[in-house]
Amino acid sequence: MKRGLTLLELIIVLVILGIVLSVGVYSYESYSRKISVEDDVHTAYAFIMKARVASFTEKEDTYVILISQDGKALVMDNDSDTNNGFIERIDLKNRFLQNISYFRFDKNGFADFQGHIRSYEDVGSQYDCVVISWSRVAKGKYDQNQNSCMAN
Repeated sequence: MKRGLTLLELIIVLVILGIVLSVGVYSYESYSRKISVEDDVHTAYAFIMKARVASFTEKEDTYVILISQDGKALVMDNDSDTNNGFIERIDLKNRFLQNISYFRFDKNGFADFQGHIRSYEDVGSQYDCVVISWSRVAKGKYDQNQNSCMAN
């Protein structure tokens, strides 16, 4: 009696391995996308809080501007014009949207508007937006039904 694998058995094993591998790659890509959005939200939150603290400690207005060309950069400035230079800039990996072109923290650390910035894509992450209110900055989850970011 001969022992070994037939060609058919070998093909079946390879097909099963291909299916398992394709499911694994898809799961990994969606997981890494979700983590990327959450990382950007944490980075944006920390940057906005840094601008708020800077306005409070330095006793001058501080602006945060989302660069609208690609929606992937936040700029901290002491005025709303980025053409004459800015204090600091961070680049994000994902596109973000906001409902206003810029917002300002006054010398007491209070924002001049209530709104949010949010991830362009909904990938099912725990956090996908940053809520800015007059006296608070928080990470949250965007609710499309209410068209607002709900702070967690």
